[in-house]
Amino acid sequence: MLKKYKLHIILGILILWIVAPVFQSYPGVDLKGFAELPVLHGGRLKPLDSLARNSLLTIHESQRVKTHEGKKLDATQWFMDVVTQPQKADQYPIFKFLNPEKSLRIFLELDTETLYFSYADLLPKLHTISQQAEAALEVESAQRSPFQKELVTLYNRLNIYTALKNTFFVEGTYPFESSLMTHSMMLPIG
Repeated sequence: MLKKYKLHIILGILILWIVAPVFQSYPGVDLKGFAELPVLHGGRLKPLDSLARNSLLTIHESQRVKTHEGKKLDATQWFMDVVTQPQKADQYPIFKFLNPEKSLRIFLELDTETLYFSYADLLPKLHTISQQAEAALEVESAQRSPFQKELVTLYNRLNIYTALKNTFFVEGTYPFESSLMTHSMMLPIG
């Protein structure tokens, strides 16, 4: 049965690879077809939109992202930026801190009045987050402090985001954006 869908999955990835810059270059393009592309995730075949929405809900606790410029992106638009323009997506404030004690924000030397931070904001702190989260994971879940619980949640969300960024290529190993632009130039427009 998987063989039956393998061609669909490969075709979906190929379509994304070729036409993604067209969507970015022409904001009026309908993303509905893109959102319906099948992807294999967690052993299940599902529309790309489901992967995008579920991932964004897990990371951001919402199905929309508000950029620093005030623009609202739905999950599919956000996912498209994550996989095609990760440097741009890294600037979106999607990581939420809720602990009223603000202890994690203080520990990470972040603004204690801000609830949302971008991946770029957290990037210099990744090593510290990783070390502390791994230590917290050794503590039984019920015994973790609010600080440790929030740290583990942040760590898991960062791992999901990083995995999405590296869905098609390992970040920094392939000139993905320039390759997409080259392929999009070959597409007839009109």
